[in-house]
Amino acid sequence: MSEVGRDGADPADSDTIVVPVDLLSLDRLDTHSRACVFWQTDGDPGSSGPCSSGGGAVAPPASSREDRVFEKEAWLSSILLQWGVCGLVAENLGRTVGTATYGPTGSVPRTAWFGSGEVGSDAVVLAEIYAVDGEAGRPLEGVRDALLAAVVADIARRGVKAIETFGLTEHAVDRIGLDALSACGPIACMAMADFFLARGFEVVGPHEDFPRLRLEIDGDHEWQEDVEYALDQLLFEAALRPAKSVSIR
Repeated sequence: MSEVGRDGADPADSDTIVVPVDLLSLDRLDTHSRACVFWQTDGDPGSSGPCSSGGGAVAPPASSREDRVFEKEAWLSSILLQWGVCGLVAENLGRTVGTATYGPTGSVPRTAWFGSGEVGSDAVVLAEIYAVDGEAGRPLEGVRDALLAAVVADIARRGVKAIETFGLTEHAVDRIGLDALSACGPIACMAMADFFLARGFEVVGPHEDFPRLRLEIDGDHEWQEDVEYALDQLLFEAALRPAKSVSIR
């Protein structure tokens, strides 16, 4: 896969592929994403946002990892059955190295607590776009690019006008602190706003910590070639799956 708008960063390894998750393959999510319900919960109803705890980490409502896995699977299954594919995994030589989840407006509860406005009714919500850590504890380079290109390809095929998401600012990182990285919260479960801005997204809901960003699907993007490649890859994978699995639509 060619470079996707990264300034000086290497793209994902050529052995990395992105495939859709269906009802039969929920266990393909990476270890973090499989039990992360940050995006699937809406926080404390009495709080003003996802960081009301002061430390920035949002304690998930479930009491154990097993409960959180069940809750995540329930959310994915519900969206899959009602709307279609809503999760993708990046795999490298059989190992899952990243996960992206997305869904229609109203299907991602966390969006109500960022304070940067409601997602447009004509857009799909991109929730997590997670890459596992590589060397020096940094997310593997290019994995998020590959996942984003695949999300855009799937959404474009459905005829959806735009993708919206919420990014994390440096101000938020400084305020919350990297100590929260191990908890289910903004630091661990969100991508930086700069990542999206460098790939064609624009800020449509300004916020000091959690701006809302939007990408017009029919816009002129430098990385259109990667989107077309990702679409071919997704269609190929869908053709290989058994008929009883949920296909991209």
